[in-house]
Amino acid sequence: MRFDAVPLDLLRRASEQAPGAFDELCSAVQVDLYTFIFSHLRNHDDTDEVLQECLYRVHRHLAKLDDLSRFPWWIMKMAVNQCATLRSRSHKHDAVELEEHLGLKAADLLAAAAPPVSPRESALRNDVRRCVNEAVATLPPRQRSAIVLFELEHQPISEIARMLECSEGTVKFNLHEGRKKLRAILTDTLSDDQPSARREARTS
Repeated sequence: MRFDAVPLDLLRRASEQAPGAFDELCSAVQVDLYTFIFSHLRNHDDTDEVLQECLYRVHRHLAKLDDLSRFPWWIMKMAVNQCATLRSRSHKHDAVELEEHLGLKAADLLAAAAPPVSPRESALRNDVRRCVNEAVATLPPRQRSAIVLFELEHQPISEIARMLECSEGTVKFNLHEGRKKLRAILTDTLSDDQPSARREARTS
């Protein structure tokens, strides 16, 4: 699980506000936390804002976390909540990307992908990503969060339910509905936009 490599000793020292411990904790979690938030928001400015808010809340509330072994779940739930707060405040629906029968790897969705084989492949990949972004932008926030947590973060249904503060059945429903909507949109969009690009890529 993301964040599970953070040493318990560091968490204890940070929760006790030992000198330098919080700065060390920030260094340990910042990259993963940024990536996790970005996978929800797909906007660097919004991600920076939520990251700073999360780090502030870690500094303020870590001492209240009784079981430090639950830190990975605790910080991920915090980030999900802050992403939802920002979206509700700004009414933004910046898209995430999804590995959904498109031939894209999860690493491509969460971080910078390796350079493509050719400019044509790069153009095709960018076009597919644009279609995915536009499709996911239509999803309600709860469906988007469920898909990101399950498909990209590989969180179990039970943990997603706790993060989103809903039942496991609700999580499953959101996953089902989100996938169904994306599949319908992407099937139509990609069948219209991609065939010529794919034929060109095969003949290059």
